[in-house]
Amino acid sequence: MAHNVLFPCICMPDNASNRILLVDDDNAVLLSHSIILENQGYNVTRAATFASARELAREGSFDLLICDLSLDHGASGLDVVSEVLRRRPTAPVILMTGYSDTEISPELASARVKLISKPAVIPEFLRTVKVLLSGEDESGAWKQGAP
Repeated sequence: MAHNVLFPCICMPDNASNRILLVDDDNAVLLSHSIILENQGYNVTRAATFASARELAREGSFDLLICDLSLDHGASGLDVVSEVLRRRPTAPVILMTGYSDTEISPELASARVKLISKPAVIPEFLRTVKVLLSGEDESGAWKQGAP
């Protein structure tokens, strides 16, 4: 039996200038989320390992980091987040986790870091991407220090 999977399309014509680093050691998640983001017009760079994510974070200039909390070989996505925030302290970050009891530290919560549970609810995921990249808060008000 074939199943059709439909992803919502939120048209954002100027998204091509938004560079996203997407990090997940689960290839299915990495591929599906990158396709969803690319279909919205975002410029996505993928990293499937901690080592490649750390190297890309050091080399590249990204507008948003989307990173799994648990990476290959016991590595933590928080180390990738630290690398990005060291270069750009106000960079927006989405941390994804399959663990429901995960909380982020107050230091990260005060930064522009959001925690999303996996599997992600796609409309919520896309809304969070849009909000973080636009510099607006959840209410639509402009945040100080946003890009």
